[in-house]
Amino acid sequence: MPRHTRRRSHYNVYWNWAMMDKLVDIRRDRNRTYHNINGRSRQDFWDSVANRINRIFRTRISGQQCSQKWRNLVRDYHNYVLYRNGNPGQRLWTRTGARYYREFRTRFWERLVTRDDRRARTNLPTYRRRR
Repeated sequence: MPRHTRRRSHYNVYWNWAMMDKLVDIRRDRNRTYHNINGRSRQDFWDSVANRINRIFRTRISGQQCSQKWRNLVRDYHNYVLYRNGNPGQRLWTRTGARYYREFRTRFWERLVTRDDRRARTNLPTYRRRR
């Protein structure tokens, strides 16, 4: 028997605008926590997000579904940016991309670059050349 078993919900979830707004708010507020997690697994982070959404909206959403929805929101934003810029191709206008365009323009979900990060990035080529 496996030591760690996680219950996954395999039913489709209908995300209303209020639930998506809450997901965006939680992800924005906890951006620093997200990027300071040791290792690669973010499963516990997304499970805690799902627990908050479940408490507020009385749903049964899993952390995996929250993670997937977040990725879909970011994808819709990128597609909407391409649509607005007039780039041809398979990029489509979506209501979700249009709704969150202004909020996502700041790209708040990306890792903040600190002064130490910039210094390390500029010194890296010099270090590699000396070796």
